[in-house]
Amino acid sequence: MSSPNPETPSDSPADPAPKPTRRTFTTEYRNRILGEYNNAPHGEKSAVLRREGLYQSQLREWAQARTAAAGKSRPKAAANPDTDAATRKEMARLTRENARLAKAIDADGGRARDHGKTSRALGIHLREQGHTALTEDALNSTFTDLRAAEIPTRRSCILIGRARATPTVTSNHPFKVPGNRDPSRTTAKRSPHPSERKF
Repeated sequence: MSSPNPETPSDSPADPAPKPTRRTFTTEYRNRILGEYNNAPHGEKSAVLRREGLYQSQLREWAQARTAAAGKSRPKAAANPDTDAATRKEMARLTRENARLAKAIDADGGRARDHGKTSRALGIHLREQGHTALTEDALNSTFTDLRAAEIPTRRSCILIGRARATPTVTSNHPFKVPGNRDPSRTTAKRSPHPSERKF
């Protein structure tokens, strides 16, 4: 003889609080509230929200939805026949020009796109093949010819693809092959390190 458990669902009385349901708003209600809110003076807008139990974000969403719905229901503007004709004419012209250019590229075998190697690239290629001395001689003679034609050093160096400081450092011969340094040309004497000084 046990007493029944008071927490069993069969013995408990009905729940006095109804289950909350989400509020739904009709289109007429939304439009009426949006009208009230928009027509309310500056300090009264929040009173409308408090009275109806709404948030400003809800009204913002409603206004966006109303604007979007109004945009869909608007009749589409009639197409301008003059603009359409001009557009078709321009597209036809561009199509003809595109076909002409494609035909020109096919006629020359694609040579218009391949200009070959530049002189600087050829010089680098010769150096890679072990012809450094020949490359240096060719660049040196070209630099000398450019300077003889009174082209400034900077422009001459740009044309042959060399650094501008190179001809300034070696004035007798514009560009020397690396590794051919003459120690007798050195005029400055090395100062001794403090540990090498004699007292």
